[in-house]
Amino acid sequence: MKNNPPFSKSTFRQKGSSLFLLFLVLFQIFFTLPVLADSNINNPGTSSDVYIKVKENIIFIGNRFIEIAITLGNNTGGGIYSIKDKVRGVDFVRKKESVDIGLFALEYWYEPINWYAALLGRKADIRYRYVINNTGILLSLSWRDLTSTHEDRRFNVNVNVSVYVPSNSNLTYWFLEFTNNDNVIIENVHFPIIPGIDQISDESDGDYLVVPSWSGILLKNPARNLKEGKAYSTPYYPSGFLNMQFVAYYASNPKSGLYLGDYDTTGTYVKKFTFSRTSDGNSAWLINTHVLSFENQVKVALPYSVVIGIFYGDWYDASQIYKEWASKQWWASRTLSKNKDTPSWLKKSGPVIDFFTRYWERFSSGWNGPYYNLPPTVEAFKNFYNSTPVMWWRGWEKNGFGVSIPDYFPPTEGWDSFDSAIIGAHRKGGRVMTPVPAVNCYSLNASGWQEATKHAPRDRYGNLYTYTWFIHNNSGIVVKQVGIMMAPTDFWMNKILNITLELSTHGMDVIQLDGGPPMPWINYGDKLPKGGGNWWANNFIKIYSAVREGIKRFTQTEA
Repeated sequence: MKNNPPFSKSTFRQKGSSLFLLFLVLFQIFFTLPVLADSNINNPGTSSDVYIKVKENIIFIGNRFIEIAITLGNNTGGGIYSIKDKVRGVDFVRKKESVDIGLFALEYWYEPINWYAALLGRKADIRYRYVINNTGILLSLSWRDLTSTHEDRRFNVNVNVSVYVPSNSNLTYWFLEFTNNDNVIIENVHFPIIPGIDQISDESDGDYLVVPSWSGILLKNPARNLKEGKAYSTPYYPSGFLNMQFVAYYASNPKSGLYLGDYDTTGTYVKKFTFSRTSDGNSAWLINTHVLSFENQVKVALPYSVVIGIFYGDWYDASQIYKEWASKQWWASRTLSKNKDTPSWLKKSGPVIDFFTRYWERFSSGWNGPYYNLPPTVEAFKNFYNSTPVMWWRGWEKNGFGVSIPDYFPPTEGWDSFDSAIIGAHRKGGRVMTPVPAVNCYSLNASGWQEATKHAPRDRYGNLYTYTWFIHNNSGIVVKQVGIMMAPTDFWMNKILNITLELSTHGMDVIQLDGGPPMPWINYGDKLPKGGGNWWANNFIKIYSAVREGIKRFTQTEA
């Protein structure tokens, strides 16, 4: 099965209109709603397996592996009616009576309810057209003058959706764009919305939702185990909390899976996924959410394709679909050992050892003790593994690991003891790394937090975003920490840069910048863009580059 579309994203976007015109001239296939004629069309004059069928108010497009059905009835305004694994006979839209939502929902903030309202395709003027050739079929749907869930008027907002089904492939590719000539700011685009999901396997065998969060999460029987009206929503990508751009839902028996991914080649745009059980508990929705920048919304196109596909197997097989695409992207095209930015010594290093020091009077036996324990610990692990150990050192900070962020200096035992420990570790044949935790948070008991508030993001009412966590201090007591969330501003970049340069000048070999997921902030003192988009990730990439170059410049070593 081929998993790569013949049209790249850039080709589709740059040549979309001319491509449509070319195919329309060649095949002269054009249909306009609301008139729907029953038809069944295969690719004329070729051996391609793609087809389109129109029956009553449902459009079927597919190939020998997958079939997608889009209904223009059910008060949906154009919704997904079926996603069928044709090889194994599994339809992932189980509850047809629950298909009562369209392909998309464009969310905007509605002050009267102090929450979001959504623009939908219901009652809109809907048209469609398609082109078909020996590589696949391209279906284009358009909605004019959307209606709202909360306002009784039509909005001057138009949406175009294109669905590409390649020949001989288990994957399909979806694109969305909209024009906005109304007085409304679209903050979130929910697309696609897959309704009617329900249990496929026996509950003992299990259906599973695959979520690539941290080392991976499997949620068993979510269509049954989630409470009615409740949802599981992933954190935002890109982050360790959601480190890949896909989710999957699969049945154990029969072995059939539904794959939903975003093929964002930049790896920087904010997005997430939600599995939501309906209030009556009859079915569930699987939703892909794209968080937009609030600026320049006259014409907006998702800058990547959304992928819907089917597969045979379990979580591993779903991850292999993503891997086939992601391994070709800039952030994963080279392994750690082949990446030119990886220091040569790190490529040859051995195990990473968690080394935690706290100067405790009680419970000290449970930790690695004072700083001078670092060199002999290095020696022991080097002898045992016969390779260079990398010590992941935490607990050296001024008030303890994760306390008073980013007020880390001077170290608990002072700089002389700190330097002696690192020099000793190097002499014993080891290397030392440390995390700089929560690079998006400023603790309210750290020095300088008042100045930080001038550069911190705020909500739509001007309130600071805060975050609360609990951590041991240097006396072994669990303390409550409250911090304000920070954005990648110049102020924050300089703060992180100064911390990392200080550590590098004291011999630290690896500095891990440990942060959190991007957030769609509303207001900034530094006049950064509002909303989502990709500015958050791009600014942090600039911060990391500045740190790397700064370390090279100050230490004259690999960074």
